[in-house]
Amino acid sequence: MEKEDLVCYVGGCGLAVHYHAAMLDAADAARVARSPGLSVREDWQVSRVLKHRARSDGLEIKSLSHSKGYAAVLASSGNGAAGVDMENCRNRDFQALAAWTASPEERLWLAARGWLAEDFYALWTLKEALVKACGLDFPAGMGKVGRMFAGGKSAGIRTPAGSGDWHAETRVLAEDFVLTCVWQGEGCLKIRG
Repeated sequence: MEKEDLVCYVGGCGLAVHYHAAMLDAADAARVARSPGLSVREDWQVSRVLKHRARSDGLEIKSLSHSKGYAAVLASSGNGAAGVDMENCRNRDFQALAAWTASPEERLWLAARGWLAEDFYALWTLKEALVKACGLDFPAGMGKVGRMFAGGKSAGIRTPAGSGDWHAETRVLAEDFVLTCVWQGEGCLKIRG
């Protein structure tokens, strides 16, 4: 695969003021027609402003995520698989959630690090981004993807087709959000927002 540019557009509720129905693509316009309530949701508005920006930059939308009024849109100039997930960090029963989403090695890693929220959300967003990139069902696909470990350290990315040439970048954003982008093959990730 040739090297491709990947851009993750990230924005908060302040972008909602730029939303208007004319920026929607045909699929999104049809979704609003079926569910008019979408058009007044802040996260929907922000994600569609970001999609419009990515398309204006000549990029293909690969994946999107939204959480608590914030959104992320991952776009690319190439055809490779890619996914994004963003979550607002909050206290949850991490052990219970990991019991049905994480591999035994991932659970050991989380336990060894003290079940920290940032670690859990870094793993969760990686898994959800991979589910999107691999075209798996959520939440069933969460257990099929994730991190591989060797000697207690991360040793690659696990997908149903094997580790392959997957890459991931995780960032902690302001206001307690964790963002992870994943892509297969060559690529240089840029984050805008």
